Order: sequence, then structure tokens, then C-alpha cells
Amino acid sequence: MQIIRRRRGRHGFAGWKNRALAWLLTPLFGCRCRIPEHIAALEEPVVFVSNHYEIFGPLSMAVSLPLRFRFWSHSIILEPTKHVERMAADVKRVIPVLTLGGARRFLRWITPVWERAIRHFGAIPVSRADATQQRGVLRRSVEYMAAGDHIVLFPETGEPRYSDGSVTEFHRSFALIGEYYLRRTGRMAAFCPVYIDKRRRRISFGEVVRYGDGAAIDECERVSQELRARILAMAEAAHPGITRAETEQNA
Repeated sequence: MQIIRRRRGRHGFAGWKNRALAWLLTPLFGCRCRIPEHIAALEEPVVFVSNHYEIFGPLSMAVSLPLRFRFWSHSIILEPTKHVERMAADVKRVIPVLTLGGARRFLRWITPVWERAIRHFGAIPVSRADATQQRGVLRRSVEYMAAGDHIVLFPETGEPRYSDGSVTEFHRSFALIGEYYLRRTGRMAAFCPVYIDKRRRRISFGEVVRYGDGAAIDECERVSQELRARILAMAEAAHPGITRAETEQNA
């Protein structure tokens, strides 16, 4: 078993180079983020489950969440230099003024900075195509939690695309963290729904959903559905009609 030692401070902020990088990213991705009392009062690690918003979601959490955490990131994102062609269309959608060729050139320029940012902000690489690697991610995440780190993840499928303010369906397997955490500690993991509001540059937190001691497949389904419903409710409260508009647009 990998031994993960307890350390203080936030990931990615040790050393002047990393603090300078965070300072540069904050104007682009920083959001108002206040930890509510019901989360601050928990004397245990929390799994924060958030909407994605393309690259905005992970980077806004990285520079805004005032907690020590690790976040899941697709392995492709951690090695963008190997996937420029695959990522160019997504970048063009996020930055419409770019041509496809311009998106490729932008990626080749930004990827060294991007790789440094993602890795130093505590990313855990995830590959959905590799079941063995997925089990390793779950075990590693639980070990980080046992060492006092929170976990941040973005489980949307992104089909047919990531939503502009709402949230698409979830990959449900993320909730297996609760099963692994239960086996490791005997405690019910706390999952907190998070809504990133890009328009208002604000991060909001909902009520915690607890993993239970039922069958793992049933618990994953329940936890996933409850979290998504609470994030959708926060999106609708912030922008009335947005969930209906997104559903119609994605249909």
C-alpha cells in the first residue's frame, strides 16, 4: 500500500513559481468561493462533485477552493502535448474566435504551462477505458482522504457536449469512492454537490449526500442521482430556465 503523508497548505502553492502561476490564472478562472458552515463543521474529508464547464471548472476550483484537495483529471488533459489534434476542436468551441489551426497553435504554446498547472494543483489521472487504472484511482483517492485531503471531481459525461451553465448526465462509477472509503475506514463518505457559476464567477455548495451501507451498485446510482439533482437545482436557482434551455439545446 502506498503511504501518503499528511502535509499542510494547498497543493500547487509551494514555491514562488507555482504561486506566480496561480496569480496568473486567477484573473481568468478565479471565482468567489466561501465554504459554508455545514461543510466547515465536518471533521472529515469531503468529496466535492461539480459541474465541468469545459476547462473552466477544474481551473476555477484549483485557484478558488480554499482547502487542501486533490482532483480527478482525465489522463488526456494531463498530457495535452500528445493530444493536440483531439483537443483542438474543444478549444475552438471554448474560444470561438480561433480557427482550428489557431486552436492547434494555441495548444502547442499553452500546453507546457497547462501541464505544470494541472500537475501542481494535485491532479489524479483518470482513464475511463482502463478498469485496473480506475480501481487504482479509487484506492489512491481513499488514501489521500485518509491523509486529510479532500477530493474534487467532475463526473459529467459531456454528451453531446458540456453544458453552458447546466449539467449533463453523470458517469456513476465515481461514487465507488464511498464504497472504498467505507471498507478502508468504516465511515460513510460525505459527497458535496458544487455548482460553478461561470457567468457570476461564483462557486456554490449544496447539502451533503452520504454514501450508505447498501449494495454498491444501488448506492452509486442513488448518490449520483441525488448529487446531480442538487446541482441542477442550484443552477436553476441561479439562472431560472437554464436547465430547460440546455435540455432543449442538447436534444
